[in-house]
Amino acid sequence: LGPKSELHVCSDSILRIVHRPTLEPLSKVSLIARADWDPVAFTTKNTSATISVTTAQIEVAFSVADGSITFRDRFTGAVLLTEASHSFTHVQDIGRDTFQVEQSWLGGADDEGLYGGGEYQNGFLNFKNAPIE
Repeated sequence: LGPKSELHVCSDSILRIVHRPTLEPLSKVSLIARADWDPVAFTTKNTSATISVTTAQIEVAFSVADGSITFRDRFTGAVLLTEASHSFTHVQDIGRDTFQVEQSWLGGADDEGLYGGGEYQNGFLNFKNAPIE
């Protein structure tokens, strides 16, 4: 998608976005995200403003200008979810260089959950509208 973002087409309805803080490819393997998806058909379209990836069910548009991502229903064009922002802030943690990660989303159905934000000892599995810092 861009020098610091990747899109993985996992299925017609599951697309995984990976942002990273540097231009270096990620070297570690995720212990959580499934890696063995069957190949799925998709198309891409590049313009000066966006890069779009379309499966049988979803269209994802990546803004070249600001790196934001919008997910749309392929048939209705309705916005399913829009990434409002993402950032990586360099910090020191116990003397080690690392990053504080922030990501915000807009939209989505009221009854739809937002999962995959990591493990916290606060009881939240569904992160939609959760006040997590």
